[in-house]
Amino acid sequence: ISSAASDVYKRQLEQVNVLDASTREMVIDRVMEIDSSEFCLEDLKWVVLMVLFNVPGKEKAYAQMEDLLFEEPDGILH
Repeated sequence: ISSAASDVYKRQLEQVNVLDASTREMVIDRVMEIDSSEFCLEDLKWVVLMVLFNVPGKEKAYAQMEDLLFEEPDGILH
């Protein structure tokens, strides 16, 4: 995932109140610790979910992120 795409996704999560400034910084910190050249959007979603799981008081944001992570795409799958 490109840095720009990652930034856009994190901003979208902030706009829907899944992330706030503090949890966004935690996500950035965790992503920077991952030593992989094959980091994708799905990986970012899992990092966000793990960060929210470990922050007290973020249960609603965790539930929202869980829904985003596991939602099925609309339409017929080929």
